[in-house]
Amino acid sequence: MYYEAERNLYFYLSGENWQMSASLPGGLEVQLGEYVSMDLDTDRPYVYYEDHKTKYPPGQKQKKEHKRDK
Repeated sequence: MYYEAERNLYFYLSGENWQMSASLPGGLEVQLGEYVSMDLDTDRPYVYYEDHKTKYPPGQKQKKEHKRDK
């Protein structure tokens, strides 16, 4: 999941498709804990999901890591 604070939008994977919404659907549980803060130069962060998943695997505790991506 991605959250863009500037536009108050969530981007989340629903099945095989990415959805964009001002709020999360009721069935999507969010646990705020480990996260990575990224400064992205795109309005579609999910395009880089596979790269981000590899770069920031769960459990790495790279909180508030600032990276400049495409």
